[in-house]
Amino acid sequence: MGAAPLMQDGIPHRQTAGESHSDSTLLTAPEEDLSRDALTTSWPMDSLVDLLPTGPETVPERDIPWRDGAAFAAFITRRRGQLNWTQEELAERSGVSVRTIRNIETGRVGSPRRSSSTMLMAALGEHDVWPPGPGSVEALRGHDVDTLVQALGSRRLVVVTGPGGVGKSRLALEAAYRAAPLPDSRAVVDLGHLPPEDSPDARSFQEIVDAVGSRLPDPAYGSRPELLLLDNAEHLPVTVTRLSARLLNRRPLLRVVVTTRRRLTIGGAWTWEVQPLPADGPGGAAAFFVDRVREVCPGLSLDPDGPDVRTLCRMLDGIPRYLELAAERLRSLPLAALVADGAEPAGLTGSDLSRPPHQRGVLPSVRWSLDLLNPAQRALLDDLVRLPSRFTLQDVRRATAPLNAPPEPHLLDLLGRLVDCSLVQVVRDGDRYQYGLLSTVRAVLAAERCPAAAH
Repeated sequence: MGAAPLMQDGIPHRQTAGESHSDSTLLTAPEEDLSRDALTTSWPMDSLVDLLPTGPETVPERDIPWRDGAAFAAFITRRRGQLNWTQEELAERSGVSVRTIRNIETGRVGSPRRSSSTMLMAALGEHDVWPPGPGSVEALRGHDVDTLVQALGSRRLVVVTGPGGVGKSRLALEAAYRAAPLPDSRAVVDLGHLPPEDSPDARSFQEIVDAVGSRLPDPAYGSRPELLLLDNAEHLPVTVTRLSARLLNRRPLLRVVVTTRRRLTIGGAWTWEVQPLPADGPGGAAAFFVDRVREVCPGLSLDPDGPDVRTLCRMLDGIPRYLELAAERLRSLPLAALVADGAEPAGLTGSDLSRPPHQRGVLPSVRWSLDLLNPAQRALLDDLVRLPSRFTLQDVRRATAPLNAPPEPHLLDLLGRLVDCSLVQVVRDGDRYQYGLLSTVRAVLAAERCPAAAH
């Protein structure tokens, strides 16, 4: 074992040959182990290799808290201690003078220069902790972000649910930025690249535990709130439920945000449903679509109130990700071709290879959601396609009655599961409920009934 470093206020002040911390006691210990050691375990930072996607290579400018000198000083001191670096080592790695670092850490500099802050953040490797900020979140519903931030002020477990492409990840990221402003107080894990937990290639629970643990801030350096975002979790319901419960039990200052197409039934969870953007009226989906067109095809000017724009927004259900795919398609096709009779919205695909395959097009996105269903749930969904765009519970009963429908309690449970998977939408007006299927879901189901339409 390496010699212990000389410590002053818990921070190393000389270079030593220290050990790498690879203990995973926190999540592998028995459920009842709530000892101090179990709550202050360090995590192996190499556990994510070949399991979860790596972080970006640039430091998000918004993440640099140079305006709050005291918070930044505490962060630099704490992070340097985690890395077992002296002030001299940090100076050598960052290009910032030892004197400046010392003045920042002791509070002699109340507002560090932006350039110094940027260099220090880059040297401390914060780009490996958190991804870039979500783009264009302002065009999404600001109300959703405000609601999530408020919930994170009083709730430890927040579940963000909604159809694929509706903007759950972007909204959750923005809320997390606001709720946990210091980079080392938060972590994100994108689970979308992992195979479903019921597939032959599924990762073991412990592999995912180790990977998530390596992304968490080290609680050994002060008692402060922490935030973990588990993104794209719908295909890992059992794993994420167990993991969230265990983490919240062992880290009393931790808050967890989960984004998922399938609602998770976790005790104590506060759930927020993200709705599609309004397809009609001012702003909403039309404004979002026109804004995306300006980004991918700057020379093209569209009227957000034009009939073709409105038609496209309705065809794509006002879902931001699908509208982005349509905007990208306008580089090669006119808008009229996308809304012409016989046009297939399910055929829209994108070229962003950084996304998992099921997020690169309308058809794979909807099919990913369909794969969450068991045979009985899928059979009911196929029956519901024959109903109008808005239908009632009585309509569901009539649609299934001639088809040897399941007993009433089972039918209601199946309908509830389809709602939980964001494949059936609910319009609630007091005690009056109406249901509906998104146009894109109907289009994909139609394509699956007629395979030629899927190509």
